Amino acid sequence: MRTGIIVAGVLGLGLCGCRPAADGQGKAELVADVESIQPGTPFMAGVLIRVPEHWHTYWRNPGDSGGPPEMDWQLPEGFTAGPVLWPAPRAFEEPPLTSFGYENKVLLFREIRPPVNLATGSDAVLGVKITWLVCRDVCLSETAQLRLAIPVRSDPPAKSAQWRGVFERARQALPQHDPQWTFRAGAERNDIFLCAKPGPDLAAGGLAGARFFPSEPNLVEYGLQTWLESQGEYCLRMKRISADGPLPGRMEGVLVLPGGKEDGAIAVDVAIESTRKGEP
Repeated sequence: MRTGIIVAGVLGLGLCGCRPAADGQGKAELVADVESIQPGTPFMAGVLIRVPEHWHTYWRNPGDSGGPPEMDWQLPEGFTAGPVLWPAPRAFEEPPLTSFGYENKVLLFREIRPPVNLATGSDAVLGVKITWLVCRDVCLSETAQLRLAIPVRSDPPAKSAQWRGVFERARQALPQHDPQWTFRAGAERNDIFLCAKPGPDLAAGGLAGARFFPSEPNLVEYGLQTWLESQGEYCLRMKRISADGPLPGRMEGVLVLPGGKEDGAIAVDVAIESTRKGEP
């Protein structure tokens, strides 16, 4: 079982042997893509996590170890927010463990919608309490209470000169639904398979070297992935962690194409169909 493992533990801090990062191995900042906000006009805000060289933090599914960042957003009255957007992750191989996450820095962001009747001439204060792990050969737990005051004005907001590039790069790293790709998925007692018919722009060599990151934790084993090609369709077979465990109705995740580049990653969301032994 991977739950409870961490290169020394999981985000359940009482179980993992993690310790508070008093030496500050990770930093987080609440940022927005605008200099000011306008009543009724959506904007983007997010937590920018910076990770020291040779360390990493985790994706929504951390893989075999660690745990995802946990965020408790506090918004002013009348404000609403969309889902948190997660840029495509990369894999960290520490045999026998494979973890999913980010190095250097990552922006976890969402759309914020102010009410149309928001009064102008003052500041709107956003808040986030975040707990996350920063890992190398051990994992350190970090917690921060972040605040951001943004002026409310009647004129349309200008993009933030400081954070504009950070948000643009984060958007480019988001998995995209590509209508030129088709997927199917199926399950047997011990295995789940995912098959893809790529769009016409796939480079020679097919999906060799591609990595699929399932969103559902504790569903399949990670590690080496081998895509087998037949008549233009590429299939990946993954071993289920528990043959008797519950099976989700859909296979969701991120397919990062050969070369390991997070930008251009493809979003996967397909129903899992039952299948006979031996398929595909």
